[in-house]
Order: sequence, then structure tokens, then C-alpha cells
Amino acid sequence: MATPRDTGVLILAKEKERYLVQGVPSGEEYYLPRRLKLTKEAVDRLPVQPFGQRIHWDSEMPCFGIVIGKEAKSYIVQKDVNGKPIRVTIGRHGIWAPDEARKEARKRLVEMDKGVDPVEQERLAKRAMKARSITLRIAYDDYKSSRNLKPNTILDYDHIVKRVFDDWMGTPLMDITKEMVDARHKQTKERSGHPYADYAMRILSAVISDASIRYEGPNGGALVSDNPCRILKKAWAKPVRRDTKISDDDLPQWFKTLDGLRYDKERPELAVGCDYLELVVFTGLRRNEAATLQWDQIDFAKKTLTVRETKNGEVHVLPITDPIVSLLERRKAEAAESPWVFPSPGRKNPDGHLMEPRYVGDLVTAACGVKFTIHDLRRTFATAGAGRKIGYYDLKRLLNHKMNGDVTAGYIIDDVEDLREPMQRITDYFMALKARAQGMKLAGAS
Repeated sequence: MATPRDTGVLILAKEKERYLVQGVPSGEEYYLPRRLKLTKEAVDRLPVQPFGQRIHWDSEMPCFGIVIGKEAKSYIVQKDVNGKPIRVTIGRHGIWAPDEARKEARKRLVEMDKGVDPVEQERLAKRAMKARSITLRIAYDDYKSSRNLKPNTILDYDHIVKRVFDDWMGTPLMDITKEMVDARHKQTKERSGHPYADYAMRILSAVISDASIRYEGPNGGALVSDNPCRILKKAWAKPVRRDTKISDDDLPQWFKTLDGLRYDKERPELAVGCDYLELVVFTGLRRNEAATLQWDQIDFAKKTLTVRETKNGEVHVLPITDPIVSLLERRKAEAAESPWVFPSPGRKNPDGHLMEPRYVGDLVTAACGVKFTIHDLRRTFATAGAGRKIGYYDLKRLLNHKMNGDVTAGYIIDDVEDLREPMQRITDYFMALKARAQGMKLAGAS
């Protein structure tokens, strides 16, 4: 064995039953047995291997040994399984006693003798554990970060995912079944309508498809081999272009109801939602374009409003008429220090701005009987423009519709001032309907 002054050995030669080694730092050459009875005292005396590794096998249990490295001495068991040498590390000497390690080695040998590869089993177990760690929340976050999504699209997705799938976010993605998807689709359809349910499930389907490519499953293939949303293939609603809007007959009552709620002294928080709804119908902005407006997008001196993040990717500049300016000035006076034109009442949205004011919309509908969506207000704006004989191209520019494939449109040089007169005509039309509402009673009022 090594002399007391040697802290390690270098292997000079390997013989059948012994190693020819050189002591470090003594430089003395001597032999170490390759096979010996592995006891605590014997293993303690074995010097470390400054470079590489060497193995000493147990004289009583041939497949049981200890690997000596630079810092650690680790117990192993090794045996051929299906013609392939398999080595399993049991644990470090000092943490494992030789007798404990020998006992564990015997268990592993029984499994290996039956053709079980414990290394492969452990690898599969780790892969399965990793696959199960991929929850819907992780897959959804990775999906968003890997896509070039616009901020408004992310807000839209976040709102829908939280509303429809909040209780699934901690669920392993591979545990989401076709039956679960089918039941949640039906539940969402009953609560929010067929198109909304389809939209939510298409988001889920996209996340699962992305995850199937991104992550490895427990067997080495795709994390989800069969997208459970495929069960809805025959359940998708046929796309129908909506043509709903608020009619000329209903608009006066609608405006009157807004004013009644806006100035309700017992519920001052309603003013934000009422101003939001009125701005949308006066400008034709999309839902999130209006909800995410900030004060640096409003130029009171030039009387313009700028939307930088739009559906078609093009900056949208609108002229704003005096009634719109008055509405925005009122918002500015009430917004305190908020950067948002429409701050979220009670800070329900962590981002600070108003989400879709469904609560206010429901109150308006309950008071005047007019059912509407936010996009209905945009269609109402467009219809008002068409009714005022505003030209086709001017109306498309007011709505910020892209003119794909329109050669003539390519020759039109945009100037926001060209849209001021058409915008004024639409405003005058709405203001006339508001004036008509002054002498009206609310629908259903006594």
C-alpha cells in the first residue's frame, strides 16, 4: 500500500491483478491490488488518483467496486445487460458504508440479471419528470416569448387565457385531454358565445402545437403527440362576418344612458368606462387601441391622436374634433398622475390601464335595452361615415384599414388634415343624436 507521505498515485502499468503505481509526492514505485475486500479501513487507505480514475473491485462480490478519482471515491456496480456493459454509480464513500453499498449493489444486480438496464430506466424517469414539469403556464409563456406578438395581442391573449384556462395553468401540458378540451369549449361557448370559445381554443391549440416541437416527451418524441384540440375540428363555428351596430333609432337612448352613468355621483368609477365607450364610437378605434391610449399619444395643440401599435402595423394618426378634445380634457383632469387616458378603476389591471369595460357595457344595456360589443361601436362609426357620404378611401384611412393590392391607394399621400373635415361630419352626426336625446326618458323609466 502507499506510504504515509503519499497523498496520491500515478498508474504506471495495469496488470491482471494489480496496478504498478508511483507515489505522489514521494515518487516511489510500488504495487496496489486491483481486487481486495472493500472494507471501510481498506477504502480509507486507498490513495486518490491525481489524474484520471482507477477501479478496485471487491474480492467477495466481483461486480461490485469503487472508483478512485482526484477528490472522491464512489461505489459502483457493473454487469453486462443484453450484451452491453452497464455501470451504475451507487454513491460516495463516506456517505455510503461499504456494507450498505454492497447491499444496494446486490439489488441492482438482481434487476440487471433480469435484463433491466437501470441507467436507461433512470434516464427515462428523468425525462418523464422533465416532461411533466412542462405546465400550461410554462408552455404559454415560452410561446409568447418565441413569437413576435404585438403588445395588444399579448394583452388580448392574457385576458382570454386567464378567463378561460386559469385553473389549468399549473396542469402538466401532457395531462390535458380531449375530454377536458371538449368540456371546456362547451362551457365557454355557453358563457361567452361560440366565436369567443373558438378563439380561446385556437390559442390553446397554438400553444400545444408549439410545445410539441419545443419540448421532448417521456419517450423521446414530441411532448404531445396528438393535439387534444383536434377533437373540436367539427365543432368550430363557421366564420360569419358580423354586421351588428347600434342603429340610428337606438343611439340617442344609448348616449343618454352613458351620460346618466357617467355623472352618477354614487359610482364615480363608471365615468372612465363611459368615456372609453364614447371615445370608441366617436373615433372608430379598435378595443385595445383605445384602452391603451397614453397621454403622450394626444397632441392637444394640433388636435391629433396617434396610435403606434396597430393591427396592420402602420401608425394611425387621427384628427380629433372639439367634442373629442373636451372628453379627453375631462379625462386628463380626472386621471391624476396616471400615464393612461383610461386608467383601470381600482387597479384591477396590473398594467394600469382599462381592460374592456364589460361591466359598464352591461349596465348600459340593462338601462336602455341596447345590446352591443366594443367592435359594434367601430362598425357604428363606419356606418355613420358611409351615411355622411364620406369617400371610400377617406373612410378606410379613418378606420386604418390596409389597402392591400389597391394600386390607386398607393398614389394617395396621407395627410391627417385631409381627414379633419370627414371626421367633423361624423362627429356632427353623433352630436345631433346626443342633442335629440336630451328630452328623452330612459327606456324602461317610469
